Amino acid sequence: MKAFTTIIVTAIIAILVAANFNGLFALDETSLFLTLIGLIYALHSAFTINHVWSRYIEIRELIGEETSSLLNVYLASQFLSDKKIKALYAEKIANYCMYVANTSWKGYADDENAHEKFNAIYNVLGDIKIKNSKDANLFDDITDNLTTASNARIKQLVLERNYLGGLNWALLIFVSLVLLVGMFITSLESHLLTLIIGPSLVVAVTIIIVIIRKFDTLEYEFVQISEKPYKQLAEHLRKYESVHKQADI
Repeated sequence: MKAFTTIIVTAIIAILVAANFNGLFALDETSLFLTLIGLIYALHSAFTINHVWSRYIEIRELIGEETSSLLNVYLASQFLSDKKIKALYAEKIANYCMYVANTSWKGYADDENAHEKFNAIYNVLGDIKIKNSKDANLFDDITDNLTTASNARIKQLVLERNYLGGLNWALLIFVSLVLLVGMFITSLESHLLTLIIGPSLVVAVTIIIVIIRKFDTLEYEFVQISEKPYKQLAEHLRKYESVHKQADI
């Protein structure tokens, strides 16, 4: 909603400026300048969008890898001789997943509570009593899945800190402003055309910057990408354990 409001306000301001400002230079005088600045802007914004989009997609895939590995840990624990381990894993994994689902991504990499809850899942390994070869094989399987989940989580934490640098933002904003100013100081033959092209370019540049900002801060569709997998896993484990407890009774 905030991004939409920003775009609308920017569009209104651009229209007012275009309506009350006469260009200082003819198009043939600024065409080369606008072409070069437009090319630099296009290349830089394309590179930046590709970077933040790739990071965003990789984090989404790592979240799927982490949650699927944690589910495999629980599924494998069902066949251990010690049946208490299954319930213990369900509790620890569900607690961790619900905590992550209700935590903002901003600062997540430095959230000690999240780290402790994940470590609690790992610490269950110390409670497993190996009584036969089947338990030994399941223990190895659980350990492998925990390692996979841990690696995926560590990569997420690294990527979370991998924001665009200040120099990138400075260059993007500077080139954007130069392009827009260059457009508004250019006098077109048709005033109506000025009213259309100028504000349209402002809106387009604003949308691009907003999109880059959203992906860079991982705010874009956070609920659909990060919260849902964790919440679904936690709810599944709690429901599954509840059914089994009722069956045992």
